[in-house]
Amino acid sequence: MPKETFHNLKNEKKQRIFEAAVCEFASRKFSEASLNQIVKAAKIPWGSFYQYFDGKEDLYLYIIKETSRDKWDALEQAGVEDIDKDFFDTIREKVVALFELGKRNPDYAQIALFREMDDNEFIKKLRGDSTKRWKDIIERDKKRGLIKPEIDADVMIDMFYNFVLLNFYRVGPDEEKFLTTLDKAIKIMREGVMEG
Repeated sequence: MPKETFHNLKNEKKQRIFEAAVCEFASRKFSEASLNQIVKAAKIPWGSFYQYFDGKEDLYLYIIKETSRDKWDALEQAGVEDIDKDFFDTIREKVVALFELGKRNPDYAQIALFREMDDNEFIKKLRGDSTKRWKDIIERDKKRGLIKPEIDADVMIDMFYNFVLLNFYRVGPDEEKFLTTLDKAIKIMREGVMEG
């Protein structure tokens, strides 16, 4: 997270650094993002960067924290945390909420998409928290009798993530077409894992 020297900067300069970082992280995966480009776009000296952040990971965590506020607002408005909804309804609503976020701020949505595609160890660790949350929902649904107990939660999550990302690249940002395809996939997956 930012050092105290960053917090002491004028708002205009902080905003310039933030916007330069958002632009870079929305243009390419974290592992391919260039600190050189960020420093250049922010119009700050190289030495100053390390007075504000420990490195690229530190800057990225700051950007994720700041952009997540908008993301969580979108998810809350969509009712994603409704405990009565099953795994499939919850994940569908998350996808709809992320489309809404993409309409409001395409760069934030692009950063989230790149995070899902990056094999960098630092990014994989960040994704681990999200995966744990989805596993908890699957295990809860097993206890509720909505998902067969023998279903492997990791495999189910991988299948769903891979489908969602592949579908996005195949269909593109056409929300209606994407959600139609997603609903068909959910029907097939739900029928495959449901009890009874």
